[in-house]
Amino acid sequence: MKSLLSVGATLVCTCVVFVGCHRKGTKDYGKQYYSNITSITTSNKDGQIAVSHYWRELSDGDFLFGAPSTDSIASWEGLCEERNPSNQVDLHYLKGEYKSINQYVTFSDLVELWYHSDSRKLNDDLTLWRLAQYSTGSHAYQSEAERFAALKGIMDNVCDFDAQTQWDLNFRCGIEADLVEFYERVLARTAADSAAPEIAAALRDEQQKWEIYHALLDSSYRKITCRPDGMDGSAAPMSFAGIMADDAQARATSLEDYYFTAADGELGYFPAKYRNVPISMVDYGRRQFMSTFIHQDPEDHFPLIARITALEEEFHAWRRWMESRDKVSFLLSGNVKDVYDNATNNLRRHKLIMLNNQYEGYGMISDEIYDRLTKYDIDDDALGALVPFDVRWQAHLDSLSSSRATH
Repeated sequence: MKSLLSVGATLVCTCVVFVGCHRKGTKDYGKQYYSNITSITTSNKDGQIAVSHYWRELSDGDFLFGAPSTDSIASWEGLCEERNPSNQVDLHYLKGEYKSINQYVTFSDLVELWYHSDSRKLNDDLTLWRLAQYSTGSHAYQSEAERFAALKGIMDNVCDFDAQTQWDLNFRCGIEADLVEFYERVLARTAADSAAPEIAAALRDEQQKWEIYHALLDSSYRKITCRPDGMDGSAAPMSFAGIMADDAQARATSLEDYYFTAADGELGYFPAKYRNVPISMVDYGRRQFMSTFIHQDPEDHFPLIARITALEEEFHAWRRWMESRDKVSFLLSGNVKDVYDNATNNLRRHKLIMLNNQYEGYGMISDEIYDRLTKYDIDDDALGALVPFDVRWQAHLDSLSSSRATH
C-alpha cells in the first residue's frame, strides 16, 4: 500500500491509497481493464480484485498532438508504475464510483503524478501521453476546434465518476481544475507555435502575465475567504479548485476564440459577443468588493490590511495582463483582431461578474447562495445595473426575518 502526500495549493495535506502496475500484453487483463466495471466479478472472500496498469501499443494517429519518443514513453510508463504499484482494491468501492478499471487507474495516475513534492503537473507532454493511453476511441478531426474538442472530451471522461466521499470529491475537483489549466497551456503553446515570430513573442508574454495573475488570484482568494487558523472545513479544497477552474476556463475560452478563428477561418466558430465593459467598470466592482472587508468578522478572517493588499496585488496583475493583450491586439489585423479584441472584452466582463459576486459560488454552496449569484450569461442591460452580492444576500436575510416575524 502506498500513501500519497500533500496535494499542495489545490488540495489539503492528506494521505490516500492508489494502485497500479505493469501488465503489458496480458490480453485477458486488457479485456477486463477496459470493460464496464459492473461486469467484473471476484471470488476473493474479501471482495478484492487485483488492479494494475495495462499499456496499449499506440500508433502515431492515437496522439492528438504528435507522438512522443519511445524513450519518453518507456520513462513515463515506469514513472506511473513506480508511483502506482500493483495492489488489491475493493471491488464494491470501484463499482460505486468508476466506470472501468481504466478510468480508476488513469485518475489515480494523475493524482500520483501531480500531487507529490516532485510534481509532474507542468509536464504537459507526459499528461498528453497519459490521456492518450486512457482514450480508446479514434480522434479524426477536420479543424483545430475539433482537435481541442476531442481533448476536452477525454478530460471530461476521466473525471466523470460518482465521488462518494468528501475525500474523493476534493480530489476530483482538484484534478478537474488542474486539467483546465493543462488544457489552457496546451492551447496557448499551440497558438504561439503557429503564429508569426513577433505575434508569437507577444502571445507568450501575455501567457506569462496571465499565469502571474492566476497565481495571485489563488492566494488572494484564500486570504479573503479563509480563516487564519486554517479551519475552513473539509470541503474547502473544492472552493479553492472551483475559482481556479473558473478563471482558467475563461482564459481558455479567450484562446479558443483567437486560435480557432486564426487557424480554422470560416468554419463556423462564433464567439459570444456582449456590450463593451471598460476597465473603469471592473475597477469599480473591485472597490465595491473591497469595501465589504471592513464588515467581516475579524476573528474569522485574516487582518484587514492583508485582505486589502491581496486583492490590490491580484487586481494589479490582472491589469498588467490586460495591457499585454493590448500589445497582442496591436499586431493583429482583420477578423482575427476583431475576435481577439472581443475576447478581451469578454474577459473584462467575466472579471466584473466575479468581483460583483465577491468570489462567492465556488465549491459546495446552497441553493440560496446560487440563486443570488450574478450569472455569466446575464443580459447586457442588467449588467449595467448590477447590485453587489452582499446587498443581494442581506436583502434575502431581511426577507427571511420579515417572514418569520409575521408568523
